[in-house]
Amino acid sequence: FEGKLDIEFVNDSTLEDVFGNPVMAYYNRKRKTVVINLALADLSAPFHEFAHPFITEINRVNPTLYKNLVKEVLSTPEGRELLKDIINTYGEKNRLLDINSLFDKMLSKYNGDIEALYKAKGLEFLFNFVNTLEDNNLISDELLAFSLEKAAEENMPPDSKFRQILNKII
Repeated sequence: FEGKLDIEFVNDSTLEDVFGNPVMAYYNRKRKTVVINLALADLSAPFHEFAHPFITEINRVNPTLYKNLVKEVLSTPEGRELLKDIINTYGEKNRLLDINSLFDKMLSKYNGDIEALYKAKGLEFLFNFVNTLEDNNLISDELLAFSLEKAAEENMPPDSKFRQILNKII
């Protein structure tokens, strides 16, 4: 992606997304630019945002791999909890209102317990629910980006040069 992605730094503690949430960083697909808000970003924000173009490219070039990665994340309890959080976060702000309503209705049958839903319905059901209803792969992309962010956060040694550079920037 060298030369195909730009990075931009802003320093705005009042920057919010369309939902009113503070913005640490974001990926602008049209401009192919990762924007890091130095006033709010933490060390994981760049990993998350730089993951988006890679995730988009994986889906474009190898949709089977993309689907398998989403299924792999959904096959873990952490992935299913993350799914619940993503749907609630975006759904409550009207971006995925229909999906959020359906998801809440399904979860209510299992007392809000996504693990009970998973045990009753299985991985394919959850994957098909997300895959069938979402728009522009928002949920799937966020599942993968948050998973990569978490893995990077957990596996980066505290004394790594890269962490030191990020600490200086952010």
